[in-house]
Amino acid sequence: MLTREEFSTRMSFQYSILEDLVSKSNFRSFQFYICSYEDYVKQWIYNRIMERFSSESTVCEFEDKHLQSCINHINDAIRKATAKKTDSLRRFVENICKDLGDKLVISQDALDAFMVLNNADQEQFAYWLNVCVMEMTEALRNKFKNTRFET
Repeated sequence: MLTREEFSTRMSFQYSILEDLVSKSNFRSFQFYICSYEDYVKQWIYNRIMERFSSESTVCEFEDKHLQSCINHINDAIRKATAKKTDSLRRFVENICKDLGDKLVISQDALDAFMVLNNADQEQFAYWLNVCVMEMTEALRNKFKNTRFET
């Protein structure tokens, strides 16, 4: 949606709203716009999103494509960290976090919670991390299937 012209800049956004309002030539729309600007804009955005993702299959395809992209980034980060052969599990996890830095933020508290495993085998840890990512992927896919687009 952000790549569409109507959402590219604030001025384009405002222009698109006003242009759409004028094209309707409907007094009720003008009244809604004047009396409740924020609600009008929210409804306008919602309508644009529904136009873009009108078919149910398109929504599922979009969610699946986006999810698969995220999973690929995580798997690539695990593969790169495994290839580096670090001296500790902490460094291994830090390498994964560094690779995912712009995609996924993992808090230091979350890292500290499992660093008691610092002497664990990195290969085994990477294997189980991949298994968890696959399970997470399936759980998210199932959740997407049962979620309405409006939600």
